[in-house]
Amino acid sequence: MDLAKHYGEERPTLLSDVSKRQDVSMKYLEKLIRPLKRAKLVKSFRGAKGGYMLSKDPSKIKLIDIYLVLEGSTSIVRCITDRNYCRKFSSCPTRLIWKEISRNMEKVLGCRLSELIK
Repeated sequence: MDLAKHYGEERPTLLSDVSKRQDVSMKYLEKLIRPLKRAKLVKSFRGAKGGYMLSKDPSKIKLIDIYLVLEGSTSIVRCITDRNYCRKFSSCPTRLIWKEISRNMEKVLGCRLSELIK
């Protein structure tokens, strides 16, 4: 969100600035930034004017894009996506609840970053 808020600025954003503004450790931010870079959601710049920025406009990135890179899935339990995981797949009374929770998560996470930084 911090990178989205500072998107379009002349210089890339330093992780140390994000760390201070968001009161989050550098170690944690470094852990988050790597997969986002690999997924090409964030790009990095080296040197004196280095830092990080989103690879595209925040209006073109959905929160779910980031969530899936960092978490892998919106499924709370494995049986939602893997019918062979549990032998009670078709008779489980809670499976539909977990499926609905996942669906609602996807709906909420479907918003664009630009909508959240206004």
